[in-house]
Amino acid sequence: MGTCSSNDAALWVGTDLDHFTSEPPHVFADDVVISGVCYRRLDPPYYAWLRHRVARAKDVCDAGRLPPESFETIRERFGQVHAWALSHLGEDPLRAAVRAFDPRTYEPPSIDDDGMPGVLAPLRPRTPTGSNGRQTLSASAT
Repeated sequence: MGTCSSNDAALWVGTDLDHFTSEPPHVFADDVVISGVCYRRLDPPYYAWLRHRVARAKDVCDAGRLPPESFETIRERFGQVHAWALSHLGEDPLRAAVRAFDPRTYEPPSIDDDGMPGVLAPLRPRTPTGSNGRQTLSASAT
């Protein structure tokens, strides 16, 4: 990821908006599975995907299919991610990613069929050719 130098912290965010930081950022792969939860290192495209998901959750809440308390939890968690992203990634790259975001083409983090949550595995490409440039790592939380 070209947005952080190797000396900066990085934020990994789960699809449920749970998150953690690591200093230095190269300790983990871009995608990690910890205790069955998939996390991705936050970058502008992933931020745009998360923002899109929060907007969808708001629509579902407005339609009465998501309790307001649940949406408030989502909103609070995203607010924390948003504050970190502004501080570490910058407003301009985030805005550009949101404008360019296409939910049909973005590949969100997911547990690979061969992934073994809870077991430390070597870094490996997410696809057989590694064409998307991301790597995954399964790790157990201690």
